[in-house]
Amino acid sequence: MNCLTCSSSDVATPAIGSCTSCGAGVCARHARIDAHERTHVVSLGIHTPRVVRALICSTCAIVTEGSKPLSAETAAL
Repeated sequence: MNCLTCSSSDVATPAIGSCTSCGAGVCARHARIDAHERTHVVSLGIHTPRVVRALICSTCAIVTEGSKPLSAETAAL
C-alpha cells in the first residue's frame, strides 16, 4: 500500500499504516497521531481513563484538534 497524499503528486511512497478516520494509506511524512482519552471498564462499576492513540492522515488532522506530527519517540510508545 502506498501513501494516498503522495500518490496525488505521482510519488510512490510506502505507507506505514492506514488512517483510522478515512482509511487512506499514510506515509511517515503525512502521518499524525491523535491522542484522546477513553474510559476503560475494569470491572462492574470501576472505570479508568486511558489515553489512546490513533494514526490519522494529514487531511483528517486538519479537522482533529490535538494532532501532532509522528515522531520516533511517539511511535515507540
